[in-house]
Amino acid sequence: MGASLANRQGILVFRPNEAMLQAATTTPGTVHSTAEVTVKPASNGSFSVNLTATTVMATDCFYTLRIEWVDGSGPAMDFPGWQIRVPVGSGGPLDQFVVIGPPDGGWGGSLPNLSLVLMSLTFPDNLQRGQLWWKTDPDDPQNYNGRNTGEIHRGV
Repeated sequence: MGASLANRQGILVFRPNEAMLQAATTTPGTVHSTAEVTVKPASNGSFSVNLTATTVMATDCFYTLRIEWVDGSGPAMDFPGWQIRVPVGSGGPLDQFVVIGPPDGGWGGSLPNLSLVLMSLTFPDNLQRGQLWWKTDPDDPQNYNGRNTGEIHRGV
């Protein structure tokens, strides 16, 4: 069973899949290298990192992630097959930027977990193709006061 990086000596390493040429925003023509950006998660596993937006590049760019940590058995690494795509002016949890499965016929790394059912009253930003969204109050799913619709939607 996997373990979070909370209370471990770990770092996250983000790396562009290729050199990037900025085609939009205030600095078109800017070249970005494949230099890695590292961040050390806090003791609770949370982290914050500033990444250049990938949606304004001339080519299809994304970040890959390497997870490094040290525990009782020594140093270890993971290389998840995710494509991390960053829109301009975005922020939020990492799962909102990971493209999973074949978006629009392309490849986006690992396939989505089709067993996952996201619960919220508003459409989730990170609903992947094939995943389910149950329009309900996640804090009180048994409440039948009109907030829980019973509607289940599949991501497309």
